[in-house]
Amino acid sequence: MNKLFKTLIQKRDGGSSSSTTIPTEGVTSNNNTSTSPDILLTLTHLRKVFYEYQHPKIQWTQQDKHDRLYLTLPMVIKVLSVLTNNEWEVRFPELSDYTFTLAKLLVYEIRMRADKEPNPCAASQAIIEYLEINDETNSLSGWSLLRALKLLSTGPNFIMDKFSQASLPSTFVKCLYLFFDLPEILITHLNNDIISPKEKRILLEQIFFQLLSRIAMSNSCVDELTRRDDLLLLFNAISSNCPERNKPWRIQASEMLILIGKHSLQPAIQCIHNARCISQCVDNLRRATCDLSLMDIARVYETLICLLIESAPLSSSLMDDFRLAHCYVHMKDIVLRLENEWINDESEKFFARFITLLGDFTYAGHNELKLPGRPETIIDIPNFIMPQPKKTGFIVRNISAFTILQSIFQQSTHPLLINIVFDTISSIILADNANYFLCGENLSPITEILYHKPNDVQLKIYDLLEFIVFQLKYIPHRELVNLSIMLKSQNCVQSHKNCVKYLIHILKFHNVLKDALRELGFIEVLIARLHHFATLLKESIQDPNDKGDNMDPDEKELGFMIMEALALLLSHNQKNAKIFREHGGARLAHNIIPYRLCRVAALTVVLHLVLCTGGEDDTGTLLGLIHTAKLEELEMKSVILKGFLYILRESHRTRTVFRKVGGFVYIVSLLISMEGCLAVPPKNPWATVSRHEILSIIRLILNTLTVAMRFEPGNARLFENEVRWQSLSDAIKLLGCFTNETRLTDSVILSKFDYAPKHNYEIFEQLFYSLDERIMSSTDLPLELVNACHIARCFHDIALDCIDKSFVNPNLKYEPIKHGTSIDNSDDPAPSPVFRSNTLNMSSTTRTSATFTFPSYMDEPIIVYPGAVVCFLQIISCIPRTADEQYSNRLQYFLMLTLKNLLKYDRNLQIMATYGFSQHILYICEIALQNENHHLHTSVEYIFERLATFILPVRTLRQFLRMGIDSIMSPTLYMTSSKDASLINKPFVPLNRIKCLVSMTTLRDIRRETQTLLSSNSPTGILSNTSSMVFPSFVEFNMGIEGFGALLLPCISPQSISSSSNVVGNFGMVAMTNEIVLQGGMTLTNGGERPFPPQYGMTYSTWFYVEKFGPIKDNIHPIRLLTIIRHTFNREDYRFVLQIYIHPKDKSLLVSTQEHPFQAIATTTGSSATSTTTTHPSATRATTTSPSATRVATTDPSSTSDDHPIVSPTAFLDEGIQQDKNDRLYSTLPMIIKVLSVLSNNEWEEYFPELSEYTLAKLLVYEIHLCADKEI
Repeated sequence: MNKLFKTLIQKRDGGSSSSTTIPTEGVTSNNNTSTSPDILLTLTHLRKVFYEYQHPKIQWTQQDKHDRLYLTLPMVIKVLSVLTNNEWEVRFPELSDYTFTLAKLLVYEIRMRADKEPNPCAASQAIIEYLEINDETNSLSGWSLLRALKLLSTGPNFIMDKFSQASLPSTFVKCLYLFFDLPEILITHLNNDIISPKEKRILLEQIFFQLLSRIAMSNSCVDELTRRDDLLLLFNAISSNCPERNKPWRIQASEMLILIGKHSLQPAIQCIHNARCISQCVDNLRRATCDLSLMDIARVYETLICLLIESAPLSSSLMDDFRLAHCYVHMKDIVLRLENEWINDESEKFFARFITLLGDFTYAGHNELKLPGRPETIIDIPNFIMPQPKKTGFIVRNISAFTILQSIFQQSTHPLLINIVFDTISSIILADNANYFLCGENLSPITEILYHKPNDVQLKIYDLLEFIVFQLKYIPHRELVNLSIMLKSQNCVQSHKNCVKYLIHILKFHNVLKDALRELGFIEVLIARLHHFATLLKESIQDPNDKGDNMDPDEKELGFMIMEALALLLSHNQKNAKIFREHGGARLAHNIIPYRLCRVAALTVVLHLVLCTGGEDDTGTLLGLIHTAKLEELEMKSVILKGFLYILRESHRTRTVFRKVGGFVYIVSLLISMEGCLAVPPKNPWATVSRHEILSIIRLILNTLTVAMRFEPGNARLFENEVRWQSLSDAIKLLGCFTNETRLTDSVILSKFDYAPKHNYEIFEQLFYSLDERIMSSTDLPLELVNACHIARCFHDIALDCIDKSFVNPNLKYEPIKHGTSIDNSDDPAPSPVFRSNTLNMSSTTRTSATFTFPSYMDEPIIVYPGAVVCFLQIISCIPRTADEQYSNRLQYFLMLTLKNLLKYDRNLQIMATYGFSQHILYICEIALQNENHHLHTSVEYIFERLATFILPVRTLRQFLRMGIDSIMSPTLYMTSSKDASLINKPFVPLNRIKCLVSMTTLRDIRRETQTLLSSNSPTGILSNTSSMVFPSFVEFNMGIEGFGALLLPCISPQSISSSSNVVGNFGMVAMTNEIVLQGGMTLTNGGERPFPPQYGMTYSTWFYVEKFGPIKDNIHPIRLLTIIRHTFNREDYRFVLQIYIHPKDKSLLVSTQEHPFQAIATTTGSSATSTTTTHPSATRATTTSPSATRVATTDPSSTSDDHPIVSPTAFLDEGIQQDKNDRLYSTLPMIIKVLSVLSNNEWEEYFPELSEYTLAKLLVYEIHLCADKEI
């Protein structure tokens, strides 16, 4: 506009650039030349002329005075354009009077022309002609006067006061109203150098509007308007119609009201209220004669809202006037009517501006809304706290405005308007966490008609509902009820998808949502939707294996989402599962499982049902479904078995239910039904099924059996006694890749062949541990042996219960096992999972060693199910004989080598020997034990010797010695003459069996292990010369969670109770005076007491061997060898009176007789009775070991035996506990040095009140005495 103004001025002056050209108003200069002689001369002349005007020497007429004033206008414009505002009053002291005079002059001129004309139209034309710029420069025009006043309005504040005194604001407002009737501008063809009438009008509007803006921002001017009741004129102006050409004047009236609201509303509020300006303005809009367009009416409301927003902090009167005038409803109607007239992008911009303003209107209010109390709901999210307003200025105070926004959203149909309105509502809720509750915690008007809105708006609504749950931690019950009704009654697939997706999101947030949705009826609704999906499924899919291409994709996706929501609702929620079953949901889900399209989703729902209480029927139905499919259709069986694997891992109760419903029988029968599936070629109907699918389902079957027995002694016992491992082995033999042999047979290869070198069995080792058949690409292995290797691996994993760790990715590349580690055929125990060859003391004729390495997941393979090891052995005996028997022998050799290395561990040996594995070895591998040339002889003989060293029943030994012998030789046969040659040829016990017997009965030399142990602990590293040590039989305490790691004697010193007085000794010994009653425990045969400690002392002797200590931690648990607890009868008073334990940190043996309360050592495994325990937590394995282990004896001081060192019960302090205390004190030294070096002496006691009790001096004395005692 400024550029236009300059252009028009230059056009008026003919493009002249002379110094007489009037500068642009408002431009000031700080240049030193601003007070040039020319300006000073002009200023002096101005003051002189004005002085003559104020003090005329002759009597002037009114017109003469006005003419004199008009002559000053060019001068004042020139001077004030150059001077700064601060210089005006200094250079022109008469400025105040001059301003008042000019304002009075303009008021006079305007009123005079208005009074002369008979009608408003003529009056407005006369005034506009006076105020507009003339074609010729004429200082007597109103244009110059208007320019001068506009320039003066930018000066000091008192200028506006002079305007007010001259009634200029009131006059301008009346002119503004008169200009609504201006006639149309006549268009004339003029030269380009002459300003056109339209350009004149634009110039006048610019200056007039600037003056009005200055008036609206002045309190004194607004006061003048209120006194003359001209504010009502402004309200009438904005609500009155006018021709299109005069709309700028009405727009200016609106802007003037907005400026009054922002800058000077305080003096006008009461006037606006008393004059009922707002109600009259709205009445004008509602009149039938009002011909304003809807857009104009909406702009009027924009003006009113802006005014109300500014007035709200000052007073509530205008807000009340707006409400009482029913403006909210009218405003809503206008917006909805405007929606039907949506034309172009301009409409979108208007709605964006208006709805945003309406959103700001919700924050307007004189008083804060009172936050309601805690909502009364059925179920709340735990730790829900009613949020408090944050005083940020974005707190809802106008509920009516928010309600109107919701109403507009409900009734609007245009997508853009719907988006704009909801974005505004969402911004209000998100502006402050308290706004949702200030609005009545109710968005139900929005959710009621949600399905009618566009999809993008629906997603935004659900995002807002998620905010309420996730951020506010509040369950929107009313909104959820509306969603439930929508799911139940409406048939809009996309809306249902959005709703169920929202339910899935909030169900994952907190478990309490499961209960809330149940109470709101969502389970029944989702079951109804699932029933609808099942109906569509049956109508669209004829073949259950069909992928459902004919089905509507949206319906298909909705069905999957419903099942996911149901699975979340049922997860670990017994009440939901009960309701689901009662309403037929369980039966519905079971019926859907056979359809391949949604099998996994439906199975997930059923599995969550099984995990809940009362899942016996569902478990039985699932197991029955496995057998409903055709034999060769493995996909459904595989999916169900994977589901069982999941739930059996998750729940102890599910494993119990699995046993009760006969799950083991179902699973084993499934294996039996696969008879001949792995035969070469496969039997019908398995010829059409992939071999890899068959192997996969077999692995799943065996894994399911394994997981079902895990941590369940009852299940394992049932399988062992009723289902039986032998039955499982027989079922495996029916698969077709094994023979029906029950015992090893002799090889048809007569020549002896050494299978020990690794290259002979490496291909099977790689296949066994990787299960990747791509490694066989360069070999031609028979398929039967490949299948047998897979099955053997399954039983290997069952035996070790390592199926979770040994799942192999079929796409994973095989990494060859590292070479350089080997296993020998000696009977030395392996200290680690990797076995290395040992050629010490071996002759040159010793057989070649075999290289072997366990995979990484088997760092310490421990046998869990010995029955599976027996099956593994039976599988070895059933390896089929192929055309090239070498392959079969190599596989047998490798599998026997694997079994042999499992038994290298003492723990595994203990388990298998106790299970009677030696009898199975003797029966199945008799031919290998008997024939020295058999390829498995060495491994079988080693295993049998190891088992016999631990446990060898008499019957087994007898069978071993009689193996292969037809009769028992009588001693008299040795005396028979040589002529009885037939008797002499009877077979004797073979020499190799005698060697084996000697090996079993000979203690093993472990000198090498002893030397290694001592050299590693010796500070000099020199080997000590020690005698041979012998490992006794291995006994292990199970330190697992479900194991028991102690030997318990109920009571070694029973209490004696008399009917009269008692005398109790120091150590629980009871002196009786009358009738004796022994309270439990092990009593003597003569009924006497067993006092503790005994009169002649007590000796405790044990052998212990720690194979491996656990990781060193701050609170490492000690290995307790002996713990004696004293318990006084009929009192809950348990105390340790003697403790012997190993401290793992420094490997020290500690003996303590200091009494401690039983509760003080929380990690001790104890009993309510006095007990002797040998414990070692932290999963540390303990074994009974060689005589060189430490021997601990505790005796009475009266005992002087050299073999038993004397230990007085009161001579020992608890060194372990004392050392821990000392360590804690040492750890405080850096802290105390750092603190005390900074604080002054006076501050020490203030900041450290415990300074006097800080026991550093005592610690130093203790350490000195300790060192001195050791040296002595």
